[in-house]
Amino acid sequence: MENLKNIIAKKSEKYYVITLIAVLLIIATLISSNGRVLWPVIPTFIAMCGILIFVTSLQTAFLLYNQSKLTRDSSVALLASGYLAVSFLALARIILFPGLFLSSNVLDDNNQIAAWLWVITHVAFPFFLILYATNHCKKMFFSYGYARWSFRLIPIAVVLLVLSLVYYESALPSLVDKGNYSSTSYLDFFLLAFTAVPLFLLMTKKEMTNRQDLWLMLAITVQCLDIFYEIIGETRYSMGWYLGMISSIVSSSIILGVFIYHILCIAQLKDEEGHYFKDISETDPLTGVANRRKLDLVFNTLWELSLNQQQPLCLIMIDIDHFKIYNDSYGHLEGDKCLIKVADALSKIPKRSTDIVARIGGEEFVILLYGVDHDIGFQVAEEVRKEIENLHISHSTFYNSWLTVSIGYTSHIVKPSSKKEKFLYIVDQALYKSKAEGRNRVEGVSLSI
Repeated sequence: MENLKNIIAKKSEKYYVITLIAVLLIIATLISSNGRVLWPVIPTFIAMCGILIFVTSLQTAFLLYNQSKLTRDSSVALLASGYLAVSFLALARIILFPGLFLSSNVLDDNNQIAAWLWVITHVAFPFFLILYATNHCKKMFFSYGYARWSFRLIPIAVVLLVLSLVYYESALPSLVDKGNYSSTSYLDFFLLAFTAVPLFLLMTKKEMTNRQDLWLMLAITVQCLDIFYEIIGETRYSMGWYLGMISSIVSSSIILGVFIYHILCIAQLKDEEGHYFKDISETDPLTGVANRRKLDLVFNTLWELSLNQQQPLCLIMIDIDHFKIYNDSYGHLEGDKCLIKVADALSKIPKRSTDIVARIGGEEFVILLYGVDHDIGFQVAEEVRKEIENLHISHSTFYNSWLTVSIGYTSHIVKPSSKKEKFLYIVDQALYKSKAEGRNRVEGVSLSI
C-alpha cells in the first residue's frame, strides 16, 4: 500500500474537510457559553474514552510506521512517533485518573499526575507534528534511522516519564485544585497556540494537495478544539471537559479512518483490476520468472495505474556481464544453470505482489516496481548488484573472479504526455552507460517526459 502522503486529494475531498472544520468551529462557538455546566460523573464513559484514544492512536501509529518502512520516509516515521506517544500517554492518564481505577486513598481529587499527563500529551503530539512538517523536505535534519529509533523509544520514554511523575508527584506544580483548573488557563492558551503551529506549517506547505496532510489538518483542528473545550469548561466533569475528551477521540481516529477508507479503495481497485492479473501466468520456461509477454501486460497495467494514481513507476534493467564468454568457456549447460541462479536471486528482491521480475533476452532481466521513486530505485538496484556478486558464480575466464551484472534504471510518475517507448529507451541507455563505464555498476537516469 502506497504512502498516504503521496496520494493527491480530490477537490471534493478538500471541500469536505474545509466544510467539516467550519461546522466544528461554529458548533464550538455556539456552545462555548455553556461550557461550565456540570454534567454527571460517568466513570465508565471516562474509561471508555481513554481506552478508545489508546487503541485508535496505537493502530494509527503502527499503520504510519509500516508506511514509513516501505518508503523509508523519516517524516512519516516521526508522525507515527507522535501518535504512539499519544497512545501510551492516554493509557497512563486513564490508569492514573483520580477515582477511576485507583481508589481515592491512593489518588485523591487533587492529584496532579493526570493533569500533567494531559499537558504533556498536548505538548508531545504537536511537537512531533512540527518535526513531521519541517522534515518533509529531503535532506532535513532527521534521517530515517533517527526517526525509526524515536518510534521505538517512545514506550520506554513514556514509562520513565510516568514513573518520574508518580515518584515526584508531591513536588509537581499545581495545575488543578479539587477538580478546578481555571487558575492555570494561561497554560491552556499556550498549548492552544503551540498546537496551532503545525497547522500553520501544513497550510503553508507546497505539497498541501496530498491526502494525508489534508486530513491531518482536520485532526489538528479537532485537537485545538479539545484544548478550547478545556478552557471554557474550567472544571472536571463540566460540559466543556467532556467535549474535550470526545474531541480527543475524534482527533486520534481521523487518520485511522482515512487508512481504513484507503484500504477499502485498494480492495475495490484490486477487484476491478483483477482480470488484468489473474490470466497473466506466462513464465520463462528456463528460469521460471516472467517472460516478455507477461512483462508487457503488467507494464501496461501499472503504467495506467501510475497515470491515474500519480505514483512513480521504476524499471530496473539487468545484464549479465560478458555472458557470451561465460557460455563459450563453460558450455551452454552451465550457462543455463547460471541463468537459473541469477533469476532465483532476482526473484527474492521484490516484496510486493505488484512487483515483477522478467527475463526479456538471453542474459537480460528486468525488475518493474510500482510506487518506487528514484532514490529507492537506486537502493533496490544496488541490492541486486551485490546479490548477484555475492552468489560467487565463478567467471575466472575473464578479468573478474565472479560473475557480475551491469544495471540501468529510472523512475517516473506517468503523465498524459509520457511515452512508453521513451521510458524504455532511457532505461536501455542507462544500462548501456553502466556497461561503458566499466560494468558491475548501477547507473540511473532521472526522467522528464
